[in-house]
Amino acid sequence: TAFLQNTIYANYSTEVKRVNVSSGSSVAQSSDGFTQIAIRRILAHDPSLIEGKVGNNYCAVIIADSQWYYIHELGVSVNSFAGGVTSCVLKNGRIFGVDKTDAYKIKWSGEGGYDDWEEGISGAGWVCLENSYGKILNLIIYRDKIAVIREYGITLFTAYGTPENYKLDYLDARTPKIQQNTAVVAEENLLFYTVEGLYYFNGSEIRRAEVPLRDDLQDVNCCTANGEAYLLSGYSKSLERRAVLAVNLRQNTAYLIDGEADAMCYGEAVFAYAGTQATEIGKGEDFKYICKKVDFSLSGRKTLKEINILGGNDVRVEVSDGVNSRILWGLRGKFRPNMRGKSFKITVTGKGKIYKLEAVAEVIDEV
Repeated sequence: TAFLQNTIYANYSTEVKRVNVSSGSSVAQSSDGFTQIAIRRILAHDPSLIEGKVGNNYCAVIIADSQWYYIHELGVSVNSFAGGVTSCVLKNGRIFGVDKTDAYKIKWSGEGGYDDWEEGISGAGWVCLENSYGKILNLIIYRDKIAVIREYGITLFTAYGTPENYKLDYLDARTPKIQQNTAVVAEENLLFYTVEGLYYFNGSEIRRAEVPLRDDLQDVNCCTANGEAYLLSGYSKSLERRAVLAVNLRQNTAYLIDGEADAMCYGEAVFAYAGTQATEIGKGEDFKYICKKVDFSLSGRKTLKEINILGGNDVRVEVSDGVNSRILWGLRGKFRPNMRGKSFKITVTGKGKIYKLEAVAEVIDEV
C-alpha cells in the first residue's frame, strides 16, 4: 500500500488510536496503518511520541525539534518547544529526554506541562551520567523506571517525587556495543541488539539471548514489540538481504520475515514501512525457513533419507545437494528425498506454525 515517502519513524497512539508516521519533514496519520488521514509539514529528524494530558484531555504528542504537536480528534495543534531534547519519554507527569548537545546528559521538564523548562528545585533540571558506559542512545520506560540505553550498557533512572529524590543505578554488566533504536520492552524483558547479537535485561541482570538466529542481523535500523514478540529490522546474513527478525524469548524461538522495514510499530497489528510501502506483518503472509548447510557434522558423503515436518499447515519443501534439487508441495509429515551428497540446503515455505523439523541421513563413506 502506498504511503508517506521515505519513512523513518512510526509509532502508535493508544489514546487517539492512530499510527503516526514521519519522513523527517512530514507526519502522516492513519487509523488502520495504511490509509493516510492527513499530512502535516514539520521538521522532525528524530521525533518522539508521548501520551499524556493537555488540559483534561488525554492525547498523543509528537515532540520534534523546536515544536510539539498536540494530536486530537479535530487535527493537530502546533506549539513551540524549548526543551532541546530528543528520545523523549513521559514519566510521572514530566518529559525526560536526552540533551541534543550533550549525549551524556538527561534533562527533564517542570510540572507545568510541555512548555515548562524553567529550572528550579521542583522545576526543570538535568543530570550528567558518568561516561564509562558510553553515550546515551535511547530512553525506554521499563517497569517503574526509565532505562537509559547506552553504547555499552544500561543505566536505570528512578524518577519519583521531586528531583532531589531522583536516583541513578549503574548496572555492572558491560555489554558489546549496542545498536541505536534496537531497544524495546517485550512483556517482562527489555531486549536490545548489539554488534555481537541479541541481549536482554530481565529486571535483575543482563543476559545474552540463547535463541536461534540471535546474531544473524547487521546494519539494524528499527524495532518494535508485539506482546512477548520482539521484531527487529536489518540485513540478514543467512538470507543475504534485508529482513525482519522475530524473537520470542519465553518460547525460545526466532524466525526471519522476508521483507524490508525502515520503521515499525505495533497498534492493532504490527505495521512495517519501507519507502512508500506500508505492510501488515503476520497476517496471512508466507514464511520462509532456510538451512543453507546440513552436513550432520560429518565430512563424508551421506544419503538424506528423510525429512519430517510437524506443523499446522501444509508447506513447500525444497532440498538441494548443490547440484540437483527436489521440490514437494503440500507437505505435512514425512518426505523421503533419498538424495546423496556431502551437505544439503533445505528450504521450507508456507503459512502458520512449524513446530519441528527433523532430517535423517545414512552415512555412505567418510573422507
